[in-house]
Amino acid sequence: MTATAGAGLAVREVLVRGRQITARDDLIAALDIHSGMPILAIDMEEARQRVESLGWVKSATIARRLPDTIYLQVEERKALALWQHEGRVALIDRDGAVIQRRKLEGFAALPRVVGEDAPANAARLLDLLNTYPAVSGQVEAAVRVSGRRWNLRLRNGIDIRLPADDVATALDRLAEYQREHALFERDVIAVDLRVPDRLIVRVNGEAAKRARVAGENT
Repeated sequence: MTATAGAGLAVREVLVRGRQITARDDLIAALDIHSGMPILAIDMEEARQRVESLGWVKSATIARRLPDTIYLQVEERKALALWQHEGRVALIDRDGAVIQRRKLEGFAALPRVVGEDAPANAARLLDLLNTYPAVSGQVEAAVRVSGRRWNLRLRNGIDIRLPADDVATALDRLAEYQREHALFERDVIAVDLRVPDRLIVRVNGEAAKRARVAGENT
């Protein structure tokens, strides 16, 4: 194959399309294709696999454009959330794939999901939450429980315990209660939605004591 370089079939240019976030230098390093290499000697499958090993790259297509050009098309992952597990935090996409574990400062505004199997289940929950802006805007983290269901931790410390099934109905009730009773602004510790057709509210000790005193004085 080295004869192809002498015949003019050597790499002179590498064209990259689809890159927005991945560093160009990282792509070129992963390709490991350099000017002057015999273009027909390049193992295109190995090069594709190296590129797809980069965190931001979801898929890659590599092709020769004879006589002297390598064309690389990449599809990048879209960041969905920050995943916290065993004291470590990573950026994940909709498929639950880890994009990167460092330089996360620019993604602090993304939702945070917690738990071993949270990445595989996060997209479905977050898509559903986005249809309830009065709720989603208050969520600090979504915590996966026993691989079956979620708890939502609100920014003010309230825990929302969601059921394993029919989460949409539970969120309907929660959003309605918030709209009618400003639930999130009250002295509430937890809201349990795991029982169908029932919303159980747990208030803090001081609030409960004040309520009892008020009842005794009426």
